[in-house]
Amino acid sequence: MNQSITNPWLNLPNKAPFIAEIDKVYFEKYPKKISHVESGVLPDAYLGNFENAKVIFLALNPGFHKEDLQSYMNDSSYIEANRASLLQKADDFYVLNKEFEKYEGYKWWKKKLKSLIDDGISIDTLRKKIMCIQYFPYHSIKYRHTQQLLPSQEYSFHLVKKAIRLKKKIVLMRSEKIWLQDVPELKGEYMKLKNYRNPTVSRGNMENGEYEKIFRLLSE
Repeated sequence: MNQSITNPWLNLPNKAPFIAEIDKVYFEKYPKKISHVESGVLPDAYLGNFENAKVIFLALNPGFHKEDLQSYMNDSSYIEANRASLLQKADDFYVLNKEFEKYEGYKWWKKKLKSLIDDGISIDTLRKKIMCIQYFPYHSIKYRHTQQLLPSQEYSFHLVKKAIRLKKKIVLMRSEKIWLQDVPELKGEYMKLKNYRNPTVSRGNMENGEYEKIFRLLSE
């Protein structure tokens, strides 16, 4: 990995608000623009092991439910896995760990990947072979876009550019316009889901033959 780009999550605070040091100036300068951000839970800038991932999903930002504060942030195993992911030390796509099946993240991803699971790709295999990179790293009930980027986003964009160079399969789940605006290298290098409001990975939600390519890659 390019050593000139430092992982912004290395010094994430141990107590809320969980905001990267390089983002604090923006949060202080534009409080109204980030008033939707839920900084009481750890960010999820990306999920999974980059080196092992065969398929990388690009999403908008991690969602939020009020129950998350009582569940995620009171589960030491989940906190440890979340922090390991941010540090690029995750063994796999941790939210699909069966240990966390009662949480919203597990339920959401299992639902979106249901077709692959029904067709025979085990959840254990998915955990090892997929990754998700979020456009915006912080949780919110509803995302609000601003033209001003957070400094921490540049690291996630760096990972996407590296994935392109390594010819990893990229599936854009939603927010095509802003992804292309900030990572123009993506043009022509990704598959996209047809229905961004319901970004399920299925034959009906992808162009002809694309689902099969993803399935074969995950089956290897």
